[in-house]
Amino acid sequence: MPTRKLTDSFIRNFKNPDRRIEIYDTLIKGLAIRITASGNKSFVYRYRLASNVKRFTIGQFPKISLSGAREEAKELSYKITKGVDPTIEVKNRIRESEYTISDLADYFKKRYLPLKKKSTQRTYICRIDSSIIPKLGHIPLKSLSKAHIIEFLEKIAFDDGQLINSNRTRAVLSSMLSFAVQKDLIDYNPVKSIKKLARERSRDRIYSDNEIRILWGVFETQREPVQSLLKMLLLNGQRLTETRIMRWDQINNNIWTISKESTKNSHTHMIPLSDLSLETLESLKEYSGKSDFVFLAPRKRDRPIPSVTTVPERIREISGVADFRFHDLRRTVGTNISRFNFSRVVAGKVLNHQQLAGDSQVTAIYDRYNYMDEKRDALQCWADHLKTLIG
Repeated sequence: MPTRKLTDSFIRNFKNPDRRIEIYDTLIKGLAIRITASGNKSFVYRYRLASNVKRFTIGQFPKISLSGAREEAKELSYKITKGVDPTIEVKNRIRESEYTISDLADYFKKRYLPLKKKSTQRTYICRIDSSIIPKLGHIPLKSLSKAHIIEFLEKIAFDDGQLINSNRTRAVLSSMLSFAVQKDLIDYNPVKSIKKLARERSRDRIYSDNEIRILWGVFETQREPVQSLLKMLLLNGQRLTETRIMRWDQINNNIWTISKESTKNSHTHMIPLSDLSLETLESLKEYSGKSDFVFLAPRKRDRPIPSVTTVPERIREISGVADFRFHDLRRTVGTNISRFNFSRVVAGKVLNHQQLAGDSQVTAIYDRYNYMDEKRDALQCWADHLKTLIG
């Protein structure tokens, strides 16, 4: 176990490790800073009780300072010398008190979400804060019933007319309650016995050549950086969340590299850029070339463009493509790559889609070929086709 005298500056400036590590403090025995590959930092206290070694999570840095963590560790050490197990004490206190869904949400955010990717954290927090806490937050955890949950989900699905959102919110709530079961706060997760209210079907919409020609023309009517963001989505078929936060330092030797921390499947992804993609990026340099981010927020010059939820409706209205969605651009790229006689494996590699590429845990270990030449040919072929369409 690595040890050193911990300092605030050391913790703050420590670079993300390849895997989770714990560095123990030489001043307070048992106190450590745990740092994950995603950069999450939290204080933990390691102790032994009745021949069992346990860890108690004190809290996240910098919400809890180093000095605060040291004081907490001293208190924990005193309790343990008296035979009190802090982990069991917390569980008993939760079970005996009016511990609410709002309290569980806070605990879930501190202990569960930091282990997830940043994009997953944002999605979960959004649904917790906007839907779950306002409606269920006041209910004691031990009193939450199936009736509460069904009424809550039906209101989202039928009263608000958001069938799919009810499914997504159900999934987040189920994760919270499974976490509570895992932590021995409740005995079972009632959401598991409640069916989804909406049957979801995979969308199969792709755009025709004529629609692509129309959409590109409409893209060019949009202000920057939205115009170039839309073009890059159609040129490369990458996910909106990964494209929106593109950085200039990710582009080297005409290759855009997305780190594993930013991708949906946690795999580093390299996209060879076609000449039309490079032209699009070149046109943005006057706008955002002095910033870290390619698609720079209009008002906050040190941040990427924020949510673009209003853009699809604007595109639908101007283009006449009444069902336009961002994700359909990705599907259109993948379909056309196959249309031009590239294999499904190449299409999957371009899109960084494991199932389409035929990647499994086993093949990921033994097949290290990166398909760069095939991806470059496929994306250039697609760009050439686009140039023909748009003249």
